[in-house]
Amino acid sequence: MRALVTGGSGFLGSHIVDLLLERGLRVRILDLARPERPASDVEWMQGSITDDHITHQATKDVDVVFHVAAKAGLWARDDREFAEINDLGAQRVLQAAQANGVSKIVHTSTESILKCAQQTPGAPTDETVEPQLEDMVGAYCVGKFLAEKRAMEAARAGAPVVVV
Repeated sequence: MRALVTGGSGFLGSHIVDLLLERGLRVRILDLARPERPASDVEWMQGSITDDHITHQATKDVDVVFHVAAKAGLWARDDREFAEINDLGAQRVLQAAQANGVSKIVHTSTESILKCAQQTPGAPTDETVEPQLEDMVGAYCVGKFLAEKRAMEAARAGAPVVVV
């Protein structure tokens, strides 16, 4: 079985890569950065999740995609980076994975969008809230909110998507 981890060189992605290797999966990473601890049994593809061609190539011949890549943080020179990378990137990965017949797509969201929609500050995160775009605070939350909406829409349309 082969897995693709977008953002597999980052903090969360590198841990997912390690776990997949421990379970005996073959792993491909799509990331702009080379992994800090390159492994000979991991295939690294350099590229952006916003690039149609590279996402199509990266999702070829894989069984499962862990979409972890994102623009994180509270600030960027241009706030449009959050929407471009988080929302457009998710769209590109979802489309490519579906076009290549990937059997499972795991989309990584963020609790931040749930926290934005909560009415009681400091309360435990409530997964039953139904956040709206106007609830989102900051460009990061907007981009991740839109990306999660895309993933949920794909799942409702029958794509094998799980949102975590």
